[in-house]
Amino acid sequence: MRPLHSPRRHTRAQATRGEVNLALTALFAVLVLLVTLAMTTSTDSSHVVEVGEQLPLQAAPYNGDVHEIIVPSATITVRVGQPVEEVDTALVDLEDLADAERARGSDDPVRANDGAALVPVSWSVRPATSGSSAEIQAVPFTVRLVAGERSVDLADGSLQSLRSAERETSPPMSLIGVDEAASLSIEVEYDGATQTLDVATGELDTGLAEGLYSPEPAIDTGCADRTVRCHMSTVDPDSTWQVDRSDATITARRLTIHPYDPELGWAAEGQRWATTGVHTASVSGVEKGTGYRSVDRAGPVKVTLDGAEPERSTGLDDDRLVGTRVGSVVFAIDADTAPRELAVEQDLTLEGTQSPRTLPVHISIPLDGEE
Repeated sequence: MRPLHSPRRHTRAQATRGEVNLALTALFAVLVLLVTLAMTTSTDSSHVVEVGEQLPLQAAPYNGDVHEIIVPSATITVRVGQPVEEVDTALVDLEDLADAERARGSDDPVRANDGAALVPVSWSVRPATSGSSAEIQAVPFTVRLVAGERSVDLADGSLQSLRSAERETSPPMSLIGVDEAASLSIEVEYDGATQTLDVATGELDTGLAEGLYSPEPAIDTGCADRTVRCHMSTVDPDSTWQVDRSDATITARRLTIHPYDPELGWAAEGQRWATTGVHTASVSGVEKGTGYRSVDRAGPVKVTLDGAEPERSTGLDDDRLVGTRVGSVVFAIDADTAPRELAVEQDLTLEGTQSPRTLPVHISIPLDGEE
């Protein structure tokens, strides 16, 4: 009689919760990859561009108008091509794609996703033709393509980091996915002020930068060099004490008109900045007949333009012993009104205790070319 045996059971350890979670995570990653590949590839495209995606181009757009936008430090040249549905793969740099090897080997074009279009853009940056200070050149600016409610930065940095190389033949170029019904514009932002170019019409809204496109000539003060005409004299012509004409000379550089100052920023709408440099010679003493009194101290040099004080003054405001002063002043002026008179004043403190102790001196410089 055969002994009874219980039926053999094949058993295996049950999976732990951690192993289940790991398996589910791996499955989810695979599904995401498959969905991504499905979205960015198709049977008739090497790559599908989504709205907001930006790819480097290897050839400049050939069917768009060229536009120039000026900022204080540079001129930006932009060209925006007509939106298209597809671009030859050979014209697009696909190196940074996850499936770059497959995309590069495809004979199919790069296509826009459903409801999107491809916009080719090129841009270049060169220094301002009028030159600019190191402070102005260091101010960063941004160039962006705006499509409807979306925007894509094309360039962001200072002139030094963005300027195009000399004799450059291939400026930076991009292929950008946009909503096919979106209106297109180029924005350039410099120190808080934005200029907007309507791509369809070519109209440029310059905003506060308007003065950069129609620069005004500098105004000659007639005192750029020390002349007999340009000297300080006592405010009271009847004063018995007078300064020596050859001892109180002053130079005032040409008055330059511009919409932007590196410290003050953009001039307000309807205004401009007017800047000049001033150099006053040391006044050592004053005379009265054969009498002479030396000057102990020279007060701050006060400069006004049509009676208005400057918005910024450098190197002229200190009260010190006798000595030359070299500085500059910046005024806010009306964009449509030419300034008429530049005035410079200074109080001299004379030696001794006799009156007067203080002798004001000044000069009024007409800006109409007349003596």
